[in-house]
Amino acid sequence: KYKLSMSVKADGCTFKVKRIVQDSWGKKNLRADIIINTSKPSSEWQKHEETLSIAEGEAYVLLIFLIDGTGTLWCDDIQFEEMR
Repeated sequence: KYKLSMSVKADGCTFKVKRIVQDSWGKKNLRADIIINTSKPSSEWQKHEETLSIAEGEAYVLLIFLIDGTGTLWCDDIQFEEMR
């Protein structure tokens, strides 16, 4: 298992973060989920965390930031670490 964590803030916009897990060739999407879905802008830093299990054959984790509106999105301290 792995822990994915990040701090984000969005000034003047809302956003979603989509996580895609791909095969070892990076060519096939094996699963995709929206892991953060904000409903209103926030100029305060917010910490987001999730636990992720990686199955055999899964190799890449992509994060896609989808921004809605005019504003600025900040991301800091993105970490992907193995849980022990």
